Amino acid sequence: MEQNEKIANYKNIEVEIEGMTCEIGCARTIESKLSKVDGITYSKVNFEAKKGQFTYDSNKITSEDIVEKINGIAGGDLYTVIKTVEISEIKIDSIL
Repeated sequence: MEQNEKIANYKNIEVEIEGMTCEIGCARTIESKLSKVDGITYSKVNFEAKKGQFTYDSNKITSEDIVEKINGIAGGDLYTVIKTVEISEIKIDSIL
């Protein structure tokens, strides 16, 4: 490992998302698009709960960047993050 390489600093957030109208077209689209963002290692969106959980490397991306990515999908006309909470760990059962 080079001197200037940082060790990953993983954080978890849960976001509340408005504007989703379906499971496949909305929730899966958000999940898919964010899973491809450099720095995000886990992406799960639950349509019924209207929430998403993400694990990210805070050395590469911020929670604000994640909110901007969600808000910017489809030209910014569809989805709005209304609440963001840092969580200590992802509880897979709680969002499924």
